[in-house]
Amino acid sequence: MIINKDLCSGCGKCVAECPRAAIVCDNIGNYYIDFQLCNECDDIFEIECIRVCALNAITKNDGTYIDFDPIWRFRSEHLIWLMAIMGSRGSGRFQSGSKEWDAFRRLISAAYLDPELKVRMTRNFDDNCTGCPSKQNPGHVQRCGRADDLCYEKLGIKPGTVMRLWDVIKLVEDTFSIPFIKQLGTIPDDVLGDFLSFVSNDAKLFEN
Repeated sequence: MIINKDLCSGCGKCVAECPRAAIVCDNIGNYYIDFQLCNECDDIFEIECIRVCALNAITKNDGTYIDFDPIWRFRSEHLIWLMAIMGSRGSGRFQSGSKEWDAFRRLISAAYLDPELKVRMTRNFDDNCTGCPSKQNPGHVQRCGRADDLCYEKLGIKPGTVMRLWDVIKLVEDTFSIPFIKQLGTIPDDVLGDFLSFVSNDAKLFEN
């Protein structure tokens, strides 16, 4: 993959999105991809830098533009956080104005406005992770992947599956359990409490 310097505006968004820190800026302000570090996001659903480049400046080596999937991407482990936000009822744990939590709220709003809204279930990173600085932390991709793999196994679906968001949430209520969520090691007790506040009282989760 290459960055077309004639199209690149130098915004730097691709640098923040690259989980392998493979995009760098030289001493005259030109951005380029380090081919030794870039793996074209082969362990992620789509190429991260492509999704955030509004000017289509990142292409294949032959200059061909790479299309990306416009459907909202959503991680399986993030389902727990999404449901916790809906169950928090103003607890203050998910501050409005925070880029991360506001991205979740945009998806929640969209799903209430359109009950048929579909998401593509992905692994490691989703649309809520755009601009997250943790992407480049050592081991972060692996930790996210492990949590997602466990959740997908429990849900009985594969990464890449497109489903109505409310159907996926119902699937969580039917297949997850409190011991399973604690086993993930990624969900604090207060967030688990908010999650359980949202879950229906008759959900199979409480029986699992």
